[in-house]
Amino acid sequence: MVLRQAEFKDLLAITNIYNDAVLNTTATFDIEPKTVAQMTDWLNAHNEKYCVIVCEINKEIAGWASLTRYSDRTAYDRTAEFSIYLHPNFKGQKISKPLMEYCLQQGIKNGVKAVLARITEGNDISIKLHEHFGFFMVGVLKQVGVKFNKVLDVNLMQLLVEEVENKIEKEDNKIEKISNKIENSETKSTIDLIVEGMKISYKKMLIKKKLLGQKLVFSENGVIKIIEAKDIVIDETK
Repeated sequence: MVLRQAEFKDLLAITNIYNDAVLNTTATFDIEPKTVAQMTDWLNAHNEKYCVIVCEINKEIAGWASLTRYSDRTAYDRTAEFSIYLHPNFKGQKISKPLMEYCLQQGIKNGVKAVLARITEGNDISIKLHEHFGFFMVGVLKQVGVKFNKVLDVNLMQLLVEEVENKIEKEDNKIEKISNKIENSETKSTIDLIVEGMKISYKKMLIKKKLLGQKLVFSENGVIKIIEAKDIVIDETK
């Protein structure tokens, strides 16, 4: 799997993936398929901050994600809207999370502080995916669209980067204190401690590396599991 910034050579694949969603899903409220020329203009409106990221598997574009400028009014420059679309052949192959994480990281690194997502009713998988990265529900836009002869609501979700960073800092401080206690104890075995719902092992550096490397993975109710003090796995069931 290769995650990278989209290039113009990817436009046909990006367009085809998007048009499949247009014609077969309510993930987008577009009704008519887009042309490559239209998507070229769309890609030109993006950059490193408002990025378009593709997921490439065996030299095929398996999906793409984007952060699009929320508004052309300057005061909104810190805000972007997130979108993600997968090729039908690659759905269910666990590419959504790494693709979404990489896209968010690129935008945040370049100054995005607030991310919005509009998710059509009935797409519970997408809602859970966004919650996994710290998005929360802002509200529901009632009966705002009609597609496939059905009136549809749209869920509005939001990620506030500074709030997520503050939560991670608190978790990191908590881990620091507990790890110090373990280090100062007489037995430095692979002890598991439960502290406010979080399992922490003696392997302090491994824990911190995982947190710092994938801190956006942690949701408010995230749980870290320790497997024989050698690895850290995020509990996806919570």
